[in-house]
Order: sequence, then structure tokens, then C-alpha cells
Amino acid sequence: MAVREDYLKALGPLTPLYAEKMVTEIIVDSPQRILVERNGKLEAAAAVFDSSAEIQKVIDALVALSGIETRPGQSIFELSFPGGEGRAVAVLPPTSSAGPILVIRKLMRTEWITWDKLVEFGSVSAEAIVSKSRISPTSTTSGSSRNADFSAISQPIVS
Repeated sequence: MAVREDYLKALGPLTPLYAEKMVTEIIVDSPQRILVERNGKLEAAAAVFDSSAEIQKVIDALVALSGIETRPGQSIFELSFPGGEGRAVAVLPPTSSAGPILVIRKLMRTEWITWDKLVEFGSVSAEAIVSKSRISPTSTTSGSSRNADFSAISQPIVS
């Protein structure tokens, strides 16, 4: 599922960065400094804002689209993009003495990890899966029952 077009438009100069598949995080800490995370590494982005007011405009648009009720003097906002596509945190003056700051984290859709994949990756042995399947989890939430389940799972596997 792609993020809604109105959210993309609200991002202004950040739109091409958000649309880039390899970018997982965008950090704006000043008009002239935008960082992106690509492949787990932070790097400077070519995009810039003309002013702090332009960053504020993007934040205001995202807050409005998110339907968040604002309070006078509120300076920190946590936003969720529709469909679970991303999250954003905005910090405004006076909490941020450097001006408005915006961090956007794209939530990547990945395949579910299966037991077969865990065996393939070497994270768990096939024997461990067979032993685990003999342990039936309880439906109770009491600490002692949970501890008994975890205790059984953590025991060494004896062939």
C-alpha cells in the first residue's frame, strides 16, 4: 500500500526522498541539513528547505492531515501515516532551540519470518523446532505459567 497522495504533497521537498525505496528515515534538523538513512547508514541529502518557516509548513500540513488536535504551546507531535506506512515526530520551539525538527520513519513491509527461514539462516536448528512444538503455551497470563513455558523453551535440546 502506498502512502496517500495528500501526504506526499504535504512533504514538499521531502517527497522525492520519501518516495525513494531505499530511504527508511528522513531527518530534518535545519533548513540546510537533511539526513537520510539508506541501507542502515546515515548520509546527507541533496534536498534543502528555503527556511525554518518552510519546515514548519510541512509539519503543520502533516499534523492537519493526521487529524491531531493541537493545544496552545504544544511543541512535540507524534504522527502516524495512514495504513501504517510511516511515523513522524516533530519538535518545535521552544522545546527545540534550533528551530523546527522533523524525523520521518518509513515502516518497511517485509516477509514474515517462518521457522523454515530461521533454520535456513542458522538461527535455530530443526531439532529445536521439534522440541518447541512439544511445549503447549498456556492461555493464562499469570507469571508462574509464563515462566514455566519460557523455562521449558530455554532448556538444552537433548537428542
